[in-house]
Amino acid sequence: MLEALASGLLQGLLEWLPVSSSGQVSLILMGLLGVTPDYAYRFSLFLHLGTAFSALVWFRDRLLEALRGGEVLGFLVYSYVASMVVGGPVYLVASGLAVDRLTLIIGVLLVVTGLLLETSRKGGGAGGVPRPLDAVLVGVAQGFAVLPGLSRSAVTIAVLALRGYRPEVAVEYSFIASIPVTLTAGLYEALGGVGGGLEGVVASAAAFAAGLVSIGFMVGLARRVRLGPFLVALGLIILALYLPVLSGIV
Repeated sequence: MLEALASGLLQGLLEWLPVSSSGQVSLILMGLLGVTPDYAYRFSLFLHLGTAFSALVWFRDRLLEALRGGEVLGFLVYSYVASMVVGGPVYLVASGLAVDRLTLIIGVLLVVTGLLLETSRKGGGAGGVPRPLDAVLVGVAQGFAVLPGLSRSAVTIAVLALRGYRPEVAVEYSFIASIPVTLTAGLYEALGGVGGGLEGVVASAAAFAAGLVSIGFMVGLARRVRLGPFLVALGLIILALYLPVLSGIV
């Protein structure tokens, strides 16, 4: 039971940070419980149910707006379809793969881009609902983030930020785009028999509670800084969290 609680808390805290929650939770499950890599990966996907509901609560106003139609609904549809088209095939070959170094490269590129934006004094960024093309790009990035070790939040925030959106817009729509995808992944694993019983309930509840804390941190950070400094900060967070990879520890 303690292992379920710990894995749920870890999933919730890491889901909205620019680090792969699935990759880290899988490592913990394999190390503490000795489960197979395949089951650890599938259980980490199941835990996305908890963090998906934390996003549902946080962005409830935007989602109600989507139910009434308009641009938000269009963004969700475009990003979700692109995620499924790309993520489905990737999922079939994802187990056992790790791409931590790709996330590290993303971190370096974000730092460089942020510094260039500040040098050129273009640190503002656009607002509004992302355009259909940008929604598709978010979906494609999100589909590849099925790979263990590749941070979904990092790649999707990076896509929107590099397309010129303000930090708060990039964070908000990165997280909104995750909701239908993570619900799909979590329900798929739950229906497949993963996460059943009291331990699954405890783990999901812990992921939900910790997810609210983590999502608040990222939204708060995005609202306080311009696009250039935000990209630098995001890149530095990625590099700091993946320092063990750079050091050859993992």
